[in-house]
Amino acid sequence: MSRVIVAIPTYNEIENLPLIAPKVLAQDPRIELLIVDDSSPDGTGKLADDLARQNPRVHVLHREAKQGLGPAYRAGLRRALELGADFVIQMDADFSHPPETLPTLLAEIETQDVVLGSRYLNGITVVN
Repeated sequence: MSRVIVAIPTYNEIENLPLIAPKVLAQDPRIELLIVDDSSPDGTGKLADDLARQNPRVHVLHREAKQGLGPAYRAGLRRALELGADFVIQMDADFSHPPETLPTLLAEIETQDVVLGSRYLNGITVVN
């Protein structure tokens, strides 16, 4: 069975994390979650540790300071590979990447080298 790790960078996501984590994990039993926290002052890192203690499919990478989204994704990719991931999926914690799309991505990766999801495929609408 393939090892799938979804890397989610966090910074002050204490409200979203307990909502998105179970939704991500519910999409497929192969999915594991890697929370990459940049020392969130709101307690997101502690919450991530609590989630990891409750569920062996949750992992946490703590970073010492806020270093930006790109470096957080790179650190998450590096850690996911260290954990033995066969597939790595990157998502944001704010639901801008819907967890419900994960089964489609996983089905496609079985026959493709790279799979990208985009909210811009059918044009874009910006509200507010």
